[in-house]
Amino acid sequence: MNKKIIAFIVVFFSLFSVLAIAIAGIQAEQNIVPVQVKEIYFIDEEGYRLSADYYLDPKIDTYQLRWVIKPENAENQEVLFLSSNDEVTITEEGLVFFNGVKDNPTITIISKDSAKSAKITFIRYSIGGGDINPWG
Repeated sequence: MNKKIIAFIVVFFSLFSVLAIAIAGIQAEQNIVPVQVKEIYFIDEEGYRLSADYYLDPKIDTYQLRWVIKPENAENQEVLFLSSNDEVTITEEGLVFFNGVKDNPTITIISKDSAKSAKITFIRYSIGGGDINPWG
């Protein structure tokens, strides 16, 4: 065979292969299912999971919420916050302003993609010396 014909065939099949791989890659990307939130929970400053009740001295008027979303590679990590008391406000970053409220507000965090949620109730309780947690 002529060298020009062989070169043409090699170039043609090379281009065809590249095109086929590109199309297959695009189709694979379109079939990717986003990873959704399976679990969400509150943690303390050291990273330990918090129980549903958290004892907080009523003199403290702000608290920074911390939370974990599982799996860590969930595509949409956005959350919403709700409070059982309209006077308690929460920023998008999870900073809680108690605004002088002395009752025990419950804060709910909800993942935007799967509506998974967690709740924490702030027990506004102080023992004589100002201990935050009467049990610990």
